[in-house]
Amino acid sequence: MKEWVMEKKIAMVMAIMVGLFLLSQATLALGKEPISPFPKEKGVQQEATNMKVKFYTIDRQKLTKGEFVGTAEIKEGKLIINVTDPKLEKILKEPYTTMTGEIKEGTAVDKLITYQPGTLEHLRAIAIECYRFDYIGEIVKGVQRK
Repeated sequence: MKEWVMEKKIAMVMAIMVGLFLLSQATLALGKEPISPFPKEKGVQQEATNMKVKFYTIDRQKLTKGEFVGTAEIKEGKLIINVTDPKLEKILKEPYTTMTGEIKEGTAVDKLITYQPGTLEHLRAIAIECYRFDYIGEIVKGVQRK
C-alpha cells in the first residue's frame, strides 16, 4: 500500500512539472516573455559576486528535505565546494547545461544554455534544478536587492 501511495505522489509531482513546462511553452507561443529562473527584476543588482547554496538529499519516503550534504559558495568569483557527496561534487565542478526557450519567427524554439563552474548562473541553475539529481538546493545568499 505504501508503495502505491509513493508512486502516486511521484506521479503528481511529475504531472505538475509537465504542466509548468507546457505553460512556459504556451507563454512563448503567445509571444510573451518566458518564465525564467533568472528574473530581470528592477532593484536587483546583477553584478553581485557572492552566492551560497545549502544542499540536502531528498527523502524519497516522505518526499521532503533529507540530510544535509554540504554547501557550495561563490565568493569573489571563486567556487568553494564543501560537500560530502561525490556525485554532487562532480555536478558542481562540471559545466551545467539546461534548457530555455526563445521565439524565432513566431515559433517557440527550445534553446540549450551551458553555464561554466564558478559563475553565479551555474550555481543558481544547479540550485534550482538539482531535484533532477535527488537533491534540494536552498539559496542562502545570492543576488542582493537594492
